[in-house]
Amino acid sequence: MCARKGKNAEGTADPKRERKPRHRQNFEIPGQRPDAGMLRQTASPWRLWLFRLAAITIIPALLFLLTEITLRVIGYGFSPAATVACKVNGVDAYGDNVKFGWRFLPFYIAREFEPFTFPADKPDNTYRIFVLGSSAAQGIPDAAFSFGRILRTMLRDTYPQADFQVITAAMAAINSHLEKQVRADDSNLEMVYRHFHRNLHDITRIADKAIEVCREGLRYSPNSAILHCNLGTLFAKQGRKDQALEEIQTALQIDPNSAGIRQVFEAISKGR
Repeated sequence: MCARKGKNAEGTADPKRERKPRHRQNFEIPGQRPDAGMLRQTASPWRLWLFRLAAITIIPALLFLLTEITLRVIGYGFSPAATVACKVNGVDAYGDNVKFGWRFLPFYIAREFEPFTFPADKPDNTYRIFVLGSSAAQGIPDAAFSFGRILRTMLRDTYPQADFQVITAAMAAINSHLEKQVRADDSNLEMVYRHFHRNLHDITRIADKAIEVCREGLRYSPNSAILHCNLGTLFAKQGRKDQALEEIQTALQIDPNSAGIRQVFEAISKGR
């Protein structure tokens, strides 16, 4: 009688040839939640929490970083700083950022600084002064009469042995926005900003002398719209509104396309 495979002649299983049982494999049935014991074997609780923490912090941070790098590579956006790095005659320097006003106003009506540059490394025996403010400091409607230029001339005449770099970082129409930002960023700059307005009030005390200078200039250049506008502004500072409007109207007749002079006229007409 032939013995079956895996059995001896007596019909019992041969222990030498008996197959060893295979290890049970866990197969996940679709739609059925795995057993809790199986989860405990595959991932410990601290690993699960670590994964969750990474999912809500590291992964979004990487996505933001990748987005930022991509935008920088393609040149999207603009620098919000007041100055940008540049080179002047091969020397490292900083210049005015023409897009700085975009932080406060829509780009199509944003104002700009009067162009300026200054070396990145300040030379010895040099004093660097930044003038902050709004339209009065900027010299609207003509930057030739800006506070920075007047200050630089006075300092050079008084201290000819020193070198002064006066940078007029003033911009019209953003004074209230700038004050809020300065107040939040630096208390010292806030003090400087407020002292500027106090100093500007003191400057108006010499308006009589300035009026004489403007009238003297009009003797040689009677058709100068800028001089008529400045004279009208000085009259307005002294409360002589009728004379101020007369001078501004004369300036507009000479240069009817000047938006700056028209702004001055509107401001004086409304009593601002």
